[in-house]
Amino acid sequence: MIARNEERMLPDCLESVRGVVDEIVLVDTGSTDGTKAVALRHGARVYDRPWDDDFSAPRNLSIAEARGDWILQLDADERLARGSGAVIRRALRSAEKDLFVLKLHDASRLDATEEEVLGAVARIGDPTLVPRLMRRTPDLEYRGVVHESVEDWLVRHGYRLGVLEAHIVHLGAVLAHRAALGKRGRNVGLLEKRCRQEPDSIVPFGYLAMEYWHCDRFEDARRAVEEGWKLLDAQPKHRSAHLLAVARALSCGRVGDLPEMLHTVERVVAREGLQSDTGFLRGWALERMGQAEAGARRSETLERAAAAYREVVEARARSDERVLIEGSPSWLTRLRLGTTLLLLGRPDEALPELEAVPGSAPVAEEAGLARAEARLEMGEVALARTLLEPLLAERPDAWVLAAAAEARAGSGGEARRLLTGARERARKGFVAPHRAHRLQALVRALASSAEESAELLAALMARRAPPDRLHAAELDVGFLRRVAKDFLPAGRADLLVPLLEPSAEVACPGLPARMRSILAELGAEVVEHPDRPR
Repeated sequence: MIARNEERMLPDCLESVRGVVDEIVLVDTGSTDGTKAVALRHGARVYDRPWDDDFSAPRNLSIAEARGDWILQLDADERLARGSGAVIRRALRSAEKDLFVLKLHDASRLDATEEEVLGAVARIGDPTLVPRLMRRTPDLEYRGVVHESVEDWLVRHGYRLGVLEAHIVHLGAVLAHRAALGKRGRNVGLLEKRCRQEPDSIVPFGYLAMEYWHCDRFEDARRAVEEGWKLLDAQPKHRSAHLLAVARALSCGRVGDLPEMLHTVERVVAREGLQSDTGFLRGWALERMGQAEAGARRSETLERAAAAYREVVEARARSDERVLIEGSPSWLTRLRLGTTLLLLGRPDEALPELEAVPGSAPVAEEAGLARAEARLEMGEVALARTLLEPLLAERPDAWVLAAAAEARAGSGGEARRLLTGARERARKGFVAPHRAHRLQALVRALASSAEESAELLAALMARRAPPDRLHAAELDVGFLRRVAKDFLPAGRADLLVPLLEPSAEVACPGLPARMRSILAELGAEVVEHPDRPR
C-alpha cells in the first residue's frame, strides 16, 4: 500500500481488509498529515520512501518488506468491498494462478455508500478489471514510472491469470478529487518521461495518447499515437496493442479519416482477437462511412456496421478484457446497433436494442429519441408524440421528430410550428446527424403541402376546383382558422391572399370578411396586391 496525504481515506481502507490479510505493509511517500499515525494504530508496518516521480518504486519496496505468500495491493483511496475478503481467501486455498484481477468501481461521490457504488447509483462508468492479488515470488516487481504493471513478471511465469468476483471501491476517480490532486497533468508529465525511458515499447505511448485525449490535447494525442504505432510490428506478442489501437482509432475518427480508423481496428483484431472496444469501433467507423454514402453502397456498409455491433452484443465481454470505452460491451453498442437498424429502415428490429439501454446510461436521452423515432416509423404516432414531449429541449432532434409525428397525424399547422423550433435550434447541433437530413426533407414536404392546399383554395375561388375536392360550403370559420394556422408559421401568409380577393367573395359570399377577422384574431396581417380591387 502507498499513502500520501490520504489521512481521511486511510482508516476505511485499512478497516476493509481486517480479517482478510495477515499483515499490512504501508509505504509513505511524503505525507505531512497523520497518515503514518493512522497506519500504526491499525497495526501496519510503515516504511518511508521520498516521492521521486516513480510509482513502481514504493510498490516494489512494499513487496520486498512483505512476508506472506500473496500480495493484495490497495491504495489509500480504495477499500475492499464487504464479502470480497471471503472470495479472496477461498481462491487462495486452491490457487493455480499467479495473479488475480478484481473489479474496481469508481465512485462518483466521496460520500457515496458502498451499496450505491456497487449498484451503479453512484458509480462512474462500468467496473474495470485490475490486477491486485499476486503470488509473491523473488522476481515479482512493478515496472514503469506511471501506469506501472507486473506484466513482464506475469509473462515469465506463464501468464497464469484468473478473475475473481471480488470488488474494490475507488474514491480517487471523483472528478473534484482528481482535479484537486492534478492527476491528469501529473500523469502527462510522468508518461512523457516514461516514453523517453522506454522508446521501444508501445505501452507508454498508448497511455500518453489517452491522457492527452482526456485533456483535449488532440493534436498531441495524434502525434503520440503515431510514434507508438510505428513500433507495433516489433512488439512481442504478449504486449497488448489494445490501448494504442483504441487511441489511434479515436484520433482517426475525430479528423474524419474513417478508412484508417477501420484499418487500425482490423489490424489489432487480427493481432489480439475481438474485444468489446474494437468491435464497437469497427461498427462505429462503418456506420459513419455508410451515412456518407448513397444507394446500394450505403445499405451494404450499414449492414456491415450492424453485423459488427451485433457481434459484440452476442459475444459479450471477455472475462479478462480491459474496457476503455465506457459501455462498449453493453449499452453503447446496443444504442448504435439500434440506430443503425433505424437507418436501414428496420424499426421493429431496432426497438429491442434501444429498449435495452438503461435510463442511468449517459446516452439515455439519445436512446429515448431513437425509441420515439422507431415508434414513429412503426406507425405508432400517438405513442411517439407522448415519448417526444418531455424530450423537447435545446437540441433540434425531438423537434424534428415531433414535427414528423404531427405531419403524419394531419396537423399541418402544429407540424410547421415544431419545424420552426427545430430550425431555430439546428445551430446547436443534432444528437444524431441523420436527423439533419430528416429536417430538410420535412421542410420540403410541408412547404409542398402548403402550396398545394393554397393552389386548391385559389382554384375553388376561381370556380375551377371539382366540388369533391373542397366544397365552398366547407369553408366555415373553424376550417379557415386551421388554414391560417397552417400557413402563417411557415412564413407563407402570401398564400392566403386569394381568400381575400373578389373571386373569393363570388365563390363564397362573406369569405374575405371572415378571413380578415381570423387574421386579426391571430395578430397577422396579409398585404394584398395594391393593383387588385377589394
